[in-house]
Amino acid sequence: MAQKVILDAMIRREDFARELEGSTLRQGLLELANARTTQAGQQSKADQVYQYLTGPRFKQRIEAIVERFKDMRDDIDKERKFMVKAWAKREAQVCAMIDSTVGMVGDLHGIMGQAMPEISAIDEPPMIEGKAA
Repeated sequence: MAQKVILDAMIRREDFARELEGSTLRQGLLELANARTTQAGQQSKADQVYQYLTGPRFKQRIEAIVERFKDMRDDIDKERKFMVKAWAKREAQVCAMIDSTVGMVGDLHGIMGQAMPEISAIDEPPMIEGKAA
């Protein structure tokens, strides 16, 4: 009977060892499969990125972005030209007003002589030079 108990214990230990080995092996295989799946997923994503960068969609998107930048640049250039023209027109108007004012004061000095009070603002550089301050 003692031999049977020892033999039974040995058999059970062997079964346990096999189960343990099988469990460890199974776990190792699962981890290996997960690692391969992860690696395949990473490679798949890298392939997808490569395909996107070398495909027509990426090119079309970049071209669309560049086109928007060109449109913005054209709008800015048009606005700049318009504003420069508007400023030149206003500056010409101001110069004409200054010339007219200075001319009118000169006419009045000619008519009134010394009776005409001095207007110091007329003698300041912006009025004399015909440019606004």
